[in-house]
Amino acid sequence: MGIDEGEPASENNLICPVRSGAPASSGALEVPRNELKKPIWLLGHSLPAKWVDELKEPLYPRFPTRHSIWTPIWDYMQERVWSCGGRGRIDRSKLFVSNVAEKQKHGENADINWKSEAFQHRLKNYRSSLNQHRPPVLITFGADAYRFAAAGLCAKGKPPRKLRAVELGERFCEAVGDWKTDGTNVFPLLHVWAALRWDQAGKAYCGDAGGNYFEFVGYKLADLFLTHAPRLPIWSE
Repeated sequence: MGIDEGEPASENNLICPVRSGAPASSGALEVPRNELKKPIWLLGHSLPAKWVDELKEPLYPRFPTRHSIWTPIWDYMQERVWSCGGRGRIDRSKLFVSNVAEKQKHGENADINWKSEAFQHRLKNYRSSLNQHRPPVLITFGADAYRFAAAGLCAKGKPPRKLRAVELGERFCEAVGDWKTDGTNVFPLLHVWAALRWDQAGKAYCGDAGGNYFEFVGYKLADLFLTHAPRLPIWSE
């Protein structure tokens, strides 16, 4: 099975060197503080070079990427919550969305060079924000985003290697079975690989070539959230 290559998302709430008004040494992200206090963080890959000037936020609702990698999962989560939990819905406003890569100039490729000073600076800032705000849920899309998140949660040591899709599936199942009540739980999902190789996504996560990847991960996440509902301020009133 091939490498799960990460890719697109968009502009507002991107990972940036410093939050507006904060000193350069603060190690914060350039987003409003109330955004970073949200309990569910989503981490995408980067802006698509062709549309960098048109997209307004990561996983922009008007751009197809969101609906290839997230919307089906979100729908299954909400269906499960409604049918099994009696809690209404998960509140969309509780999601904070960002990208691994900083916004690039139109037509340029995103900077995902682990050896570059700028990339390491972004990683340092992301790590600082994770340590400060400790979101209970961090959902990543693609191998690069998972690697970045894992490195952000690890204060020292070599960053994990880029994982194959089946390995991301294994990490997802491990995370579902090992909920941390006092830390950040990272759930790796697929990026464009899920749409391009939809016939293999089920096998990578469900262990069944005929499995529905979107349903599997959506139900798993919803069941987990329902189990730990009292600790998660994510519900619509």
